[in-house]
Amino acid sequence: MSNEIEERKENNKNNISIITGDPKKAIRKLSWPIMVSMLVTFAYNLADTIWVAGLGTESLAALGFFMPIFLIIIGLGNGIGAGANSLIARSIGAKDKKKADNTAIHGLLITLIISIIAPIILIFFLNDILLLMGAASVASLTAEYARVILAGLIVLLFSSVGASILRSEGDVNRAMNVMVITAVLNIIIDPIFIYILNLGLAGAAYATLLSSFISSFIIFYWLIIKKILT
Repeated sequence: MSNEIEERKENNKNNISIITGDPKKAIRKLSWPIMVSMLVTFAYNLADTIWVAGLGTESLAALGFFMPIFLIIIGLGNGIGAGANSLIARSIGAKDKKKADNTAIHGLLITLIISIIAPIILIFFLNDILLLMGAASVASLTAEYARVILAGLIVLLFSSVGASILRSEGDVNRAMNVMVITAVLNIIIDPIFIYILNLGLAGAAYATLLSSFISSFIIFYWLIIKKILT
């Protein structure tokens, strides 16, 4: 146990030294994991499209109509994460650990609050939103997928915000690894939920949430449980 604590402290020192050291070196060190994460996110969305295409044009159209809403949700998580990332990094640079920890906690609390309020509002107005978007012919299919995603919004936002907090500490590799794990899991379990379990379009939503839940649990362990234990 003591060896694990010492190893964790050493890793933290290395991560912090990256973001507080030479800016050029930090940019080189931090940029490629972020680029990999972006490519993985693209592959993640592409996998959903490929597997859903096998269900027919209506299911593919339904997925397409929800995609703008989905991207807004992901953008919301990225926005919270970017704000927390900036303030935490600046606090670390100023050697203000208390402020950095406080920012991380508030970032996660804001994520939790939005994850409760946003689904209630969106689900209530979902049919009206879909009709305004012109999805009348596939509104029921789109709603089937959307309700599952919105019900599990917490895991989508938490994984995004949590990964940003890790990056703010210079821990870009673990943040990248989580994104890779999420994408690979989604690619593997998508066809299982869609075709083998015969859940159709809703199966793609369940697969997305399950893969995000696993990555969220890993991040939760790294950010909270492991810090408490050590």
